[in-house]
Amino acid sequence: MIDDEVDIGLRLRAVRSAHGLSQRELARKAGVSNGLISHLEKNRSSPSVSSLKRILDAIPISLADFFSNTARTRRGEENTLQQPLMQAIYPIGFDTGIITDPNGTGVMAFVVSGQIEVTVNGQTSTFQAGESYFVDMRLPHRLRTLGAEDCVTVRTAARTSSE
Repeated sequence: MIDDEVDIGLRLRAVRSAHGLSQRELARKAGVSNGLISHLEKNRSSPSVSSLKRILDAIPISLADFFSNTARTRRGEENTLQQPLMQAIYPIGFDTGIITDPNGTGVMAFVVSGQIEVTVNGQTSTFQAGESYFVDMRLPHRLRTLGAEDCVTVRTAARTSSE
């Protein structure tokens, strides 16, 4: 794993531990199975944004704090994390064209406002405010704004399944 990737499982385990919660306690508070928490922390599965938010709400920590470099424990202590959360603003009419970065990593993004069309390896999907997407930058991909407003996202580097 390279330094600017986010390891969701490792980060979840660190935040859970920093808040003094066992996997069972967190699962109970979030209304999910202990097995799900275990699988997420071991990176055996990837959470949807809604399930990650439900788990983080039980800690409690916001999605933004979870992906920021510093998170506060319930005792107010700061824990330094590895991956920053960045804002990207794509103007009306933005279009990358088809691009590939053979040395790239994955990017996980959450759409704050506007709409964006994402094509990865020939598969096209549209995302709007409140939805998230993942792009493996090593594959041919294209980002294109839709509609009459800029598209604002928050994004972070994320590990791809082959890393």
